[in-house]
Amino acid sequence: MDMQDLILYGAGGLAKEVTTLVREINEKKEVFRLIAYALDDEWYHEGMKLRGLPVISRKSLIEHKDDVVCACAIGYPKDRRRVQESLKQEGVRFTNLLHPTTRMGEEVIMGEGCIVQPYSSVMDDCKLGDGIFLNGYVTLGHETVVEDYVTCFPRSQISGQVKIGEAACIGTMSFINEKRKIGAEAVIAPGSIVFGNVKEGSHVMGNPAKRIEL
Repeated sequence: MDMQDLILYGAGGLAKEVTTLVREINEKKEVFRLIAYALDDEWYHEGMKLRGLPVISRKSLIEHKDDVVCACAIGYPKDRRRVQESLKQEGVRFTNLLHPTTRMGEEVIMGEGCIVQPYSSVMDDCKLGDGIFLNGYVTLGHETVVEDYVTCFPRSQISGQVKIGEAACIGTMSFINEKRKIGAEAVIAPGSIVFGNVKEGSHVMGNPAKRIEL
C-alpha cells in the first residue's frame, strides 16, 4: 500500500502533538507522509513553517484536495466541527489517526476524521461519530455512544452505556458513571465525577458534578 500524503489542519500545540502521533504510527507501519499544515486564510501568511514543514492556506488545501487526506488538529469541539464540516463540503477527505497502542474492542463503529492518542481504550460495541478526539489514556466503556466532534481530554474515564452528545467536551481526569447521558455541547470540568445526566449546553464541575454558571 502506498503512503498517503497528509495535511494537518491547525498549527498550534495540538498540531505538534498530532505530528508526534503520525510519526509513531509510521514507526509501526508507514502509512502517512505528513507534507504540510493548514490554517484559515485570515491567519495564514506566506512563509509560515511548523516543525520544518510549510503552513498553507485553506484555499491551497482545497486546491489540492484530490491528492491528500486531512486530519483536524483542533482541540475545541465547536471549532473542529466548523472547520471539518466546511472542508467536507468542499470535498476534502478526512482520515482517522489511531495510535498503535489504542485498544479497540469487538464490533466498534467509528466515523471519519477521528484522532486517538496513546493508550486509549474503546471497549466492545461502542459507536463513535465523525471528528472524535480522544487524548491519551481515555477509556470508553462497552456500548458507549459518542456523537460527532466530542473531545475527551487525557485520562477521562467513561463507563459503559453512556451517551455523549455532539461537540461535548469531557475534561481531564473526569469520570462519568454508567448509563448517563451527556447533552450536546455540554462541558465536564477537569476532575469532575458525574453521577447524573448533564443537560445540553451546560457546564458541570465537582464531586459530585453540579451545574455552574459561566
